[in-house]
Amino acid sequence: MDVFVFEHFSAMTDDDGSLRHEGTAMRDALVDDFQRLDGLQVHTMDAADAPGGQRPALFRTHCERADLAIVVAPETDGLLEDYLHTARRHVPGLLNATTEVVAWASDKRRTAEQLAAVGIPTPGTEGPPWICKPVDGAGGDGVRLTLDPADRAQLAPGMRLESFHRGIPSSMSILMASDGPRLLPPLRQHCRSGTFAYARGSLWNDDQVSERLV
Repeated sequence: MDVFVFEHFSAMTDDDGSLRHEGTAMRDALVDDFQRLDGLQVHTMDAADAPGGQRPALFRTHCERADLAIVVAPETDGLLEDYLHTARRHVPGLLNATTEVVAWASDKRRTAEQLAAVGIPTPGTEGPPWICKPVDGAGGDGVRLTLDPADRAQLAPGMRLESFHRGIPSSMSILMASDGPRLLPPLRQHCRSGTFAYARGSLWNDDQVSERLV
């Protein structure tokens, strides 16, 4: 059985920044896991495989030869949805979430509404200060701190305003498995100096902090 592992930043961009490094690490980890299973032939894609203009066609070619595929990409500007639309047309078994889930999970506003509807706490809007962020952004792009009430009164389309809480940026990921959700280890997020732009992630080495996050 042929498995195609695709990650956007390593396959489609020439930028040698932090997102490409993180994306490559995610891709390689998935490849390593699949290669541990018997009966699977794993292939992937790298930006070095083709010039920029030929990469979308190469993505389709990889999809056409695959029995299974998993796509890793940011939600920004519908990018993940576009990849999945192409993959669903060519790959018999796509290991990503359903179209419906991807659509609302790609929008921070819709995600907050879905979580609140089932009683899961979400960020409030008390302030100032506030964080102003794109509803579909990734990597901290376009995120800024504001004290201006006008930003709340006249929020630009495609932006979301949330309360700002001082602390150390951290994140949690959940793997939705067939036997239920599995919490992955909490991560500390490192930002570029003086900004909210994502630089890299690292595992927490403090058990007490990890327990609080979980």
